[in-house]
Amino acid sequence: MTEVSFAKAFLSALDGRPMKLSPEHVEDPRNYPTSTPYILPRHGKPMSKPTRPNQSRSAPGSERSITASLKPLRGTAFSEVRLTSLPLHTSVLDTKTLLADRLGTTPDKLKLLHNKKPVPDTKTLSDLMGDTEITAGTIVEFSVMVIGTLQPKPSTPQDTTQGEAGEEEDTHVAQGPHGQTVLATEQFWDDLKGFLQQRIRDEKTAEEVTLVFRGAWNTRT
Repeated sequence: MTEVSFAKAFLSALDGRPMKLSPEHVEDPRNYPTSTPYILPRHGKPMSKPTRPNQSRSAPGSERSITASLKPLRGTAFSEVRLTSLPLHTSVLDTKTLLADRLGTTPDKLKLLHNKKPVPDTKTLSDLMGDTEITAGTIVEFSVMVIGTLQPKPSTPQDTTQGEAGEEEDTHVAQGPHGQTVLATEQFWDDLKGFLQQRIRDEKTAEEVTLVFRGAWNTRT
């Protein structure tokens, strides 16, 4: 049989069939071609439902704790400070307040960074750790950016009364670098760059702005 004769026979066979099936059309299932249904293989292990890290609450007195390591971002403003036995629900603000008490300054002079990114004061240590397994020796590391220079806390009235006797003598004590002397230190420009990076959130742009400020100051008349 040639191709032409086969095509004619095929078309003639199609002509004998209706173009559309009638609404009452019924097909005998016994005429269907036999096929074996495909069954998906069974999983080796049943899938478990995901659980949130802090879904289960610890009993009172058995809450896990963590150690916070705080290091200065740049310069030698202070040495590393470690705060031990901090509950997981400790906020960044509470951590910053504890550090400020150690350094004898106020919390508004400090900014904490985790993984080189600023963290808001409302975050907790548990939020920063995420899914990390927490054990007895787990340490969360912070970088501390000092805004300006470390300044002591305002003295209380009792401290003021006790210091009145030596007030005249204290006026001659050096208060550290001030005025244009501060602008000549690398620490000032590093702190300025860190502050701009925090506000702009672009390290390259912050560095360019810092260079512009420094160049303008050095070339002033």
